[in-house]
This record gives sequence, structure tokens and C-alpha cells, in this order.
Amino acid sequence: MFRKQVLILIIGDVIIFVLALFLALVFRYLKLPTPEFFLQHLYPFSLLFFIWVVIFYIAGLYSREIILQKQRLSSFLLKAQAGAGIAAVLFFYFMPFFRITPRANLFLDLMITLTALWVWRILARYLLKTKPEEILLVASGPEVDEFKKELDFHPSYAYKIKTHLSLVEFEQAFAFSDEEKFFRFLSRENISLVVADFSAIKSSGAATMFYNSLARGMRLMDFKDFYEDIFGRVPISLLKEDWFFKNIAGARYGSYRAIKRIIDFGAALVLLLPALLLFPFIALGIILSKLPDIFNYKIARAREGDGIIFFRQARVGENGRIFNFIKFRSQVLGAEKMSHAKEGADERYYAFGNFMRKLYLDELAQIINVLKGEMSFVGPRPERPKYVEELKRKIPYYEIRLLVPPGITGWAQINMENDASVEDASEKILYDLYYIKNFSLMLDLRILLKTIATVLSRSGR
Repeated sequence: MFRKQVLILIIGDVIIFVLALFLALVFRYLKLPTPEFFLQHLYPFSLLFFIWVVIFYIAGLYSREIILQKQRLSSFLLKAQAGAGIAAVLFFYFMPFFRITPRANLFLDLMITLTALWVWRILARYLLKTKPEEILLVASGPEVDEFKKELDFHPSYAYKIKTHLSLVEFEQAFAFSDEEKFFRFLSRENISLVVADFSAIKSSGAATMFYNSLARGMRLMDFKDFYEDIFGRVPISLLKEDWFFKNIAGARYGSYRAIKRIIDFGAALVLLLPALLLFPFIALGIILSKLPDIFNYKIARAREGDGIIFFRQARVGENGRIFNFIKFRSQVLGAEKMSHAKEGADERYYAFGNFMRKLYLDELAQIINVLKGEMSFVGPRPERPKYVEELKRKIPYYEIRLLVPPGITGWAQINMENDASVEDASEKILYDLYYIKNFSLMLDLRILLKTIATVLSRSGR
């Protein structure tokens, strides 16, 4: 739903980048640059523009919040342009193989770009606005109410529910009468899209009515697909076994899984060097912060995996396999047996542990799990065996999330405020099923970029 808007914003931003560079050269030298001189600057700047688009994505300038105008544009734009400026300085002054080292030109370009982007994004708000498409909604259930509220609250979706009928009401009104009555209704109400829960259709009359409307040029969309596009999660109360047969069964992802494993292994090797360089400092910080604990530490507990530097815990991986999940220890020894009161500071974490969590340094040790093939960089977050067994009993289809490798980050992690809570597992599974259904390298890239944005914007977890 947002792909078209995002593409328009990216194309507009790139045009702004090129025009801003041209204007910067004009203002700098007070004359029109020759084609050769402009191209001499455009070549290295083109590589920089690609980096800027990535930075803008991380900063949220192509996010749902911007398109739906939930957040202030200025704060997003200033944050993005600050990152773009730092990247530009590093690009030109630490990559000296270009023939130019712009100083005044770069400063002018950044200022013009910021101003032009602000004007372009204000205009884009109006350019992206279209007349809402009138919808006939034929579905029932709690997700329907949530869906209606979301469209009503955000007119930027450009969809308006003109008429809402349950399937029973639809059948009573149209399915057992002359179908011309249905087409006259659509024409009179100016409805161009029918969104229906097709999996709930039982009568042949309703099915025939929808089929004939499709043959007449009416656009049809399944409600569950529309819901997924809006919220980025699967409506679990509407799921039935046929959904899994259609979207999950037999989809073992072939070459994608092999490519994903190669990328995971290569990225883990690249990250291993900085992780090893940081290890002495992390280990020293942990030891110095926990000296009282260490003096009282019992060797017997060490044999159980309750280490001083590393925290190891059994987790459930792909296809239900158990593996040892590894993190740098951010909690006091024995914290697993302590409860956390919701009010006040969490006594399970010591000072340096909180520092690591804010910077996500405690997660670095999971590179070992990725190298061993037990985890991926992107996938559903692994849970402890006892919780998995409990959740499988309470939540329908929970075991489906075990079809793919668990990840350090995932679709649920970037879409939920508190993905670590067991109490929120029923919501997390909705996002996990969406990820498994839409499993792709592009989705993995989106998750990684959004994770970087989340890490940079959060003050802690």
C-alpha cells in the first residue's frame, strides 16, 4: 500500500540531491558549470546519494509515520540531514581516491538540500493525497473494527469504507436476488473496491456474486490480505487451516534459505573482528561491576552455564531444536530467579549491564550463534523451552514460528513496544506469521535498517 508513495518520495529526493548539487556549484563559482565539471562532481556524489537514501530510510523519512503524518516532518528531516552530513564528510575525507575534496561546495550542497527537501516534502503531502477510494467491506470480527478505526483515523490511506456488511447481511441483501441489484448498488454508491473475507464464504450464491463482479471489472481484495498490508501482521482470529495450506505448507523457500545462510555467515565473520576488539573492555566492565557477586560465586553454578562474562540459556530454534543462546551478562548472578517489580528500577541489572543494554552490546555475543547456524540475524526471537510448551497450549498455531531460524532481530521487534514480554506473545505471533508468509531478502533488509534506526533512537530497552 505504501510502496507507491515511498517510490515517489525516493525519486523526488534523488532529484533534489542532483539539483542541489548543481545549484551549489552555481552559487560557489557564480556561473553555470560546464557539463564536464558538473559530471566530475556528480560521479562521486552519486555514490553519496545512495548512502543518503539509506540514511533517510533509517531515519524514518520513508516510514509509515511520515506518510500518515503521525510525526513532525522537521524532526525526521533534521535528524536525517545530520546523518547525511556526517556521512558526506567521512565519504570525501576518508576515501581520498576521488579527484575532488569539496569543502565549501559540500557545505552549500547540504544547506540547499535541507531547504529543498523540506519544501519538497511539504509539497509531497499534497501530491500524495488522492481522492479516497470507496470500499464495500464484507467481513466480521474484532479485526474489522480495528481496521475501520485505522482507516477513519488516517485519511492518508486514501481508502474510505462506504458500506460495511457482515457476510450474512450481504447474502440477505444480494446473494439471493437479481445480481443486477448488486451492480446497481455498487454504481450508485460509487464503490470501486470490494474487500471481503472470502474464506468465510459458504453459500454458492455469494461466491457467484463476487465472481461475476470480478468479471465486470470490479476490483476485489481479500480482507486478511488488506489487514496484513495495513498493520503488518496476520489477523489470527480469522486464520484457519486453509490459510496455512495456502501460505505456509511446502514453502521451504529453496534457494533463499541458502542465500540467507551465506549472508548470515559472511556478515557474522565481518562483525566478529570488532566484537573481538570490544571483548576485553566488555569483559573488564562486567567483572569490575560485579566484584561482590564474583566473590560469592559458586563453581557449581558455573557448571550449570551461569557464567560471569557470558549468559547461556536453552532456547528453542528452528524445527524445535534446542540450542544454547549466548549473550554478554547484563544481569546480576541468579537474576533468572528474581522477579521484577513494574515500579522503580530493575534490580536484576547492574550499572554496566544497563549501559550494555542501551547500546545493545550484550547482543554481540549472539554472533557465535549465527556462525554456528543456530540463529540468523533476522527471524522470530527464540524463546525458552518451558515458555514454548506453555504458549503452544495457549496460542493457536504458535509452533508455526519454529519453521524458520530464530533471529537476533525480527519483524515483531521493530513493530512492538515490548516484544520480550511473554504476556505479549499472542500479539507477537501475529507479526511472526506475517514474516514467515512474506519471508524475503528485501524484508530482511527492511528489518535490519529499521533495527538500526531503533537502536539509534532508543535510550534503552
